[in-house]
Amino acid sequence: NLSAELHHIAGTSGTTLYIVDHDGLLVASSSHGRPFDLIRGKARRRPATLDPDPWIRASALVASQHFKRGVVLPAPVQLALREGRWRGLMRLTPWHDPRGLRWRIVMVTPESRYGDIVAMQTQHTLGITALALLGASAVGWLVVGLVCRPLEAVTLAAEGLAAGDPPRRLHSTLI
Repeated sequence: NLSAELHHIAGTSGTTLYIVDHDGLLVASSSHGRPFDLIRGKARRRPATLDPDPWIRASALVASQHFKRGVVLPAPVQLALREGRWRGLMRLTPWHDPRGLRWRIVMVTPESRYGDIVAMQTQHTLGITALALLGASAVGWLVVGLVCRPLEAVTLAAEGLAAGDPPRRLHSTLI
């Protein structure tokens, strides 16, 4: 079942996924409802603009205002969703096969989820920064050891010579 797969993909992210054909009829959606209505015992696919899911309905309305029915999108398109109280981003991705199927895969992310996305990206950035700082500190410690220890040995030898001590051989080590 394609709707079950879309529901699984969307998971708990708050994102709504759905697929419409070139006429704007639902093929599948991540919402719990069926993408069709039963009329006199026959399944009829529902226009996305009439779906009970408010995100699907609002985004389908915005898409229908931007693109005429049957228009094939040449590439993915991202639109701002501003329909009544529904605010977010929507991405329409065209899909077609050699037999003539033409679908649009629509992903709608509510504006309320942006904060979660920013928080997650901030955590990743802080983690990477901490690792980089730790790595830079380790490299700095190694460089200090490579430069300062031999300089300290030379300084001690020079002070010894100045004090009248016999010259001694310096041993170089990496650390």
